[in-house]
Amino acid sequence: MIGVNRCGRSLMAKIAIIFSIPLIFEIAVISISINLLGSLERERVERQKLADVVFCASRLISLIMSEALSKLQSIDRGQEVRTEALDRHPESFHDSWLACLAAARRAKLDATEIESQFLAFRKSFTAISTPPSGSFTLSDIEKRSSASIAFTGLMDVIERTITGRLAEMKDKEVLEARLQERMKLVILIALVASVALSILLSYIIGKVTVARLDIIEENVKRFSQEKELLPRLTGHDEISSVDTNFRIMAATLTDLAKRDRAYLDNATDVICALDEELRFDRLSASSATLWGRKPEELVKKELVDLIAPDHLVSSLEQFERARTTGAHVVFENMTVDVAGNSIPCLWSVTWSAEDSIYICVVRDTTERKEAESLRQELMTMVSHDLRTPLTTAQLALEVMLSGLEERREAFFDDDLAKLVEIDSSIGYVIGLINDLLDLLKLKEGKLEFEPVLTSVTNLRSIVEEYLQDRKIDCQLRLDCPGQPLVLIDRDFIPRIVYSIVRHAQIAYRGRPTEIAIDHHEGTGSINLRVEPSDFVDDGAKVGSDIYSETTKRISREISLELSESVAHEIEGDFEISWDPSGYPLYCLRFPCVQFQ
Repeated sequence: MIGVNRCGRSLMAKIAIIFSIPLIFEIAVISISINLLGSLERERVERQKLADVVFCASRLISLIMSEALSKLQSIDRGQEVRTEALDRHPESFHDSWLACLAAARRAKLDATEIESQFLAFRKSFTAISTPPSGSFTLSDIEKRSSASIAFTGLMDVIERTITGRLAEMKDKEVLEARLQERMKLVILIALVASVALSILLSYIIGKVTVARLDIIEENVKRFSQEKELLPRLTGHDEISSVDTNFRIMAATLTDLAKRDRAYLDNATDVICALDEELRFDRLSASSATLWGRKPEELVKKELVDLIAPDHLVSSLEQFERARTTGAHVVFENMTVDVAGNSIPCLWSVTWSAEDSIYICVVRDTTERKEAESLRQELMTMVSHDLRTPLTTAQLALEVMLSGLEERREAFFDDDLAKLVEIDSSIGYVIGLINDLLDLLKLKEGKLEFEPVLTSVTNLRSIVEEYLQDRKIDCQLRLDCPGQPLVLIDRDFIPRIVYSIVRHAQIAYRGRPTEIAIDHHEGTGSINLRVEPSDFVDDGAKVGSDIYSETTKRISREISLELSESVAHEIEGDFEISWDPSGYPLYCLRFPCVQFQ
């Protein structure tokens, strides 16, 4: 039942039913035509049979009359006719008689009367075949009268047979004429019905398919023009399904368009499209915020009216480069708002060859420029106003500590320890300032690396020497067989390791730090791991936490971010994990160099 319902609702099923109607009609017309042609053929055969009977009967009459006259003339002349000749004369038309009898049987006629009359005629005709002796006797007259009656009877029967068959033949001809007229009528009716059926089917197909498809096409045009769609199509066929899916798609696209329009209207950046002549075609609402001009005020206006004269030539060159190369072009220039104020902007331009338009995203970089200026001032202040005095104080303190080491007995150990702690703190602050300055330079793209090819053993020596110069107590362990090679910056990588160790010492709260260098076979990289040492000095204050949370946060956001950024610059990686005791484990990976 479900299959029947689905078939009834299917457009293909409807079309199949529509096209089966003319097929059924043609089959019916052909069947009627075949039936009429069969009737005509049967009537023609029957008429031919009757014609054969008439022909054979006429021929038989002609032969009988000819033979009878011939014999009678011979007898009247007194010629003697032998019995064999008399018997042979009737046999001369015997074949015609048999042909007439066979034709009558084929025509399914009753030939009994004709046959009996023929036999009687033959018998009486044989009786009068003896010539008279000189005069006719009463017996001769009776025989001739009997022969004449038999001949007359035979002629009458044959005549009636011929007349009846002729009448039947005329009826057959009339019936054939009627059948032919009926055949012509059927063909005419079939022709008219075929034309009418074709017109009706065309109307039905147009109603079922073409008209409904026209509605869908009209809806497509209305949708492209953002007009209201026509009413929904009824039914459950494929076209109705297409209409339903189109409406769902249209609703979805409308929602997306509204969402995109909302994004454009609420976007801080100006999103616009320019034609080949650099005239505005479409803009987002944020143009009023950036340049003080609404989108409708800028449509069809030239871009050159918004660009500062000093940046016009370079900006036009960037647009031309985007069009000729097809590349995504990013550049900065100065634009002018409605009040004549200069506004720095960052342009992101893409040329669409298919639509022949420039798709642009314009961002106001005023705040970024101000932030860069403040950052430059901060770098200057940190570099000169903080790092220089601290470096001077650290040098003075180191000179003092070196002098006090010679007269250690004059000072208490606690006072000396405090001076060492102050020196360490100053060194930590200076290192943090250096990390901050390097991080700012790296963000601006001003930090350049000079990678050199070195062995893992040499890497260990460089790191160890750098840490010893800065009085960092740290164990180094090399667990790398062979002498694999790595690309590093000999001046910068040791500083990164120093930053990681310095932050690790804060996280480990006085616990000794260990550096392990090994080779990871799975990734083919050299791992430099910073982790807490299993060896604990009895005199160390393990578990003490002399650094505040603010210090830890600053160290994490500066030193660790710098380490991660540098690792990515050298195509390496930086990861942080934790051991079961909750201590962080730091891993700096270097790509291993292999020669083919």
